[in-house]
Order: sequence, then C-alpha cells, then structure tokens
Amino acid sequence: MCKTAKLHIDLRRLWRLGAPMDRDTADLIAQLCARAGMAMEDTSPIALSIGSTSVEQWPATIDQLTQDAERILSLLHAARMMMRA
Repeated sequence: MCKTAKLHIDLRRLWRLGAPMDRDTADLIAQLCARAGMAMEDTSPIALSIGSTSVEQWPATIDQLTQDAERILSLLHAARMMMRA
C-alpha cells in the first residue's frame, strides 16, 4: 500500500491588507503549491533523460515538457492570485 505524505505549509501568518489570511485561502494556496511541486517531480526525470533518447523523439518530449511547464505555471499563477485576493 502506498502512503502519500501530506505537505503542510502554514501561511496563516501572512497578511493581506492588514487582515490575517483566512484558513481556507491558506490551505488552498498550500495545495496549489504542493501540486506544482509534485508536477515538477514528475517532469524532472523526463527532462533529465532526454539525452538518452533518440533525437527523433526530442520534439515530442519537448512538447510534453512545455505542457508540463505550462501546467506548473498555471498552478503557481493561481496561488499568486489567491495571495492578492
């Protein structure tokens, strides 16, 4: 059985317009950042192993890396927007 570690980031001390961040917002930001980190971990081996694949596979691999990077940026953008809300 695979146990999943749960990442906890305490963002309650962050201030937004002089008011403390509410717990739900802090939890959502932590989840978005954790998901981005997991996506980076999943993408890293693909990026690191491109040199061991045939050059003919590189365009598809780079396309996949681009999609993964866009997904990661989307998660981080959402987290940033939550910080401003």
